[in-house]
Amino acid sequence: MISLLKDKNYGQKGSSLVAVLGFVGIAGLLVHSYQREFTTQLEGRARALIKSSLEQENNSALLIAWARHYQSITSPPLPTTGSEVGVPDVYSMSVEQFDNIFDSKSADGAPVKNIDVSAEGSTLKATNSYHGITVVSRTILSLGTLQPIIPSGNSNLVVATTTPNIGLISTDPPFDRSALTINDDVIAVNDEEVGRVTTAPSGICENYVPGNGTLARTEVRFYFSKTADCNWGSNGNLNERQQYTVARKEEYRRIQLPGAPCHLRVISPTQDQKYDDHLLVTINGKVILTTEKKLTAKFNMADGFPIYDWQAIKGMALRTGTDIPDNPDCFVGANACDAPSTQRLGPFGFDVNESYTQKLFPPGEANDYITMGIITTGDNDSSDCSHKNLNAMAEIFYVIPNQD
Repeated sequence: MISLLKDKNYGQKGSSLVAVLGFVGIAGLLVHSYQREFTTQLEGRARALIKSSLEQENNSALLIAWARHYQSITSPPLPTTGSEVGVPDVYSMSVEQFDNIFDSKSADGAPVKNIDVSAEGSTLKATNSYHGITVVSRTILSLGTLQPIIPSGNSNLVVATTTPNIGLISTDPPFDRSALTINDDVIAVNDEEVGRVTTAPSGICENYVPGNGTLARTEVRFYFSKTADCNWGSNGNLNERQQYTVARKEEYRRIQLPGAPCHLRVISPTQDQKYDDHLLVTINGKVILTTEKKLTAKFNMADGFPIYDWQAIKGMALRTGTDIPDNPDCFVGANACDAPSTQRLGPFGFDVNESYTQKLFPPGEANDYITMGIITTGDNDSSDCSHKNLNAMAEIFYVIPNQD
């Protein structure tokens, strides 16, 4: 010990040793700190990944529940207590099962996980958990307010034909009364059935007077096949410009009847219609439904209806998108129209009672035909000016006037 104390280099070596030990201690603390931070970040990212997977499973369950219970107006309702919906369990899958899903798009043989789905007012809710992590997902339900059309089973379905005319002025020749026949309540024109003699149900054609003519009912199919692409820069359209109404696509279907309508209902049998960006629906050139009333505010009015005119809205600034609040309008009465929000699935239909049909088909105008128009608009996306297949069914009551 004495020799050690007398070592002149001891103080220098001792201080060096302390410095080394101090550095090691600090390094150890830093490593421990970094390890904790790395572990925390890893845990956070793992939780985020798990939550993302649970959200995807929830979305699959919500879509399945919607298809089972809400896609069709005749679907069985979701039980008030909710329902369990099975979806592939991604955390129990083998590599082969994952490969099968990616290669064949089939989840056959994959383990199934049940997710609770329930309805809360106008929303569907899915609840999903994994090792203490719970994710609740919701989606807004867009349900129709109109009652479905029940086919009579004894009436021939009339199919509306494609027409380029918007219907303000009929291009059809005058109705030939000699082509009309009524045998055993079957109404035919040129041997083609166009309806059946009927009595007025409650609330339908209440001003009908039997002495003024024959009340008839017919079922019509207005079919509009799915569309895509706006034909930018052609057919009266402008080139793409975001948040401006620069393009539209117009489609029209027409039927001719031997009398003027007194009640008209057009309803899609499924609740999965979709369009992009905005939608206008016309009957004989008059707008009865719009998903954006800023558009119809630009039109002239007649008989209480906006008259569709592309030139009046062509190029107008208009915000679009799923984040923009709905701004629809129905011109045939409160709760008489159904349409989904832009770029979302939902119901489609309208119900025009007698007071409004008298304005749609006023005396003095050609009122023995119905031209239904579907107009979709766009600004700059490839999905604009589009809609899904629309297989709308119509129930029409009309009055065949007595012959002079």
